[in-house]
Amino acid sequence: MPARNAPDPRSRVKKSVGRCFEVVVEKLDDFNNKETTIHYYIEVLKKGSIAIEKVDPTGEPSGEIVKEGITIEEFNKTYHSCSRHKCSLQPRTLEEITKKMAENRVDLGEEHLKNGDMQAAEEKFLRALEFDEGNVRALFGVGKIKMENDLTDDAVKIFQDLVHNNAIFEMSNKHTFNDFGIYLRKNGLYSMAIYCYERAITIDSRDPALYFNLGRAYADDGSIQKGIEKLKEALEIDPDFLEAGDLLEEYIKKEQKMLDKLFE
Repeated sequence: MPARNAPDPRSRVKKSVGRCFEVVVEKLDDFNNKETTIHYYIEVLKKGSIAIEKVDPTGEPSGEIVKEGITIEEFNKTYHSCSRHKCSLQPRTLEEITKKMAENRVDLGEEHLKNGDMQAAEEKFLRALEFDEGNVRALFGVGKIKMENDLTDDAVKIFQDLVHNNAIFEMSNKHTFNDFGIYLRKNGLYSMAIYCYERAITIDSRDPALYFNLGRAYADDGSIQKGIEKLKEALEIDPDFLEAGDLLEEYIKKEQKMLDKLFE
């Protein structure tokens, strides 16, 4: 279980990163060797230890972390700075590197979360935030872990910050803000879920799934008429949206029962 006094994920400091290489010597026969140069990205961890991440064919951080927690002395025995050779890789800006390494760690964190390993997931999300303190997927992941560990107030504070964060509603984050709204609704945070979907619709007003999920949030919050209205809007965009049609029929029946009770 993650420590309850873990640092606030919104107050992280960016890490030192870099690129290095090693030369692997393969013996072909008694007279010939083959040398291969392998490139890596460096992530400096706490207390000065180092993680090594492979470079993908395009020269980007691949997300495959081959070693973690090695000391500087161990690093210097095997690896060398790319400044020490005529590097074949294209230059990358620090921002490009850190954004990519952050996303890689979020991917790893989400995989751990899916497998129920909360401690490993939180560790990866926090490492991602050290690269990119505003990474919405990492913040969402930390919030979910805090909810799982009954740190509801801490989770709600993170979620409140996220729903007011313009970055989460960028089109590149569409999948994330949709999942975020669903998660808020399922955890009873209806007003935040409604606000999330209302904002999302201002970004993409032609996505029927957003109206569908907004309708569910309204209905779960007790506003069945608003739920019906939003489901109808979803069906206006996509008349073949069967799930929306079925839920609309369910809500209309539910509303009729409520009216019947009033007249009893």
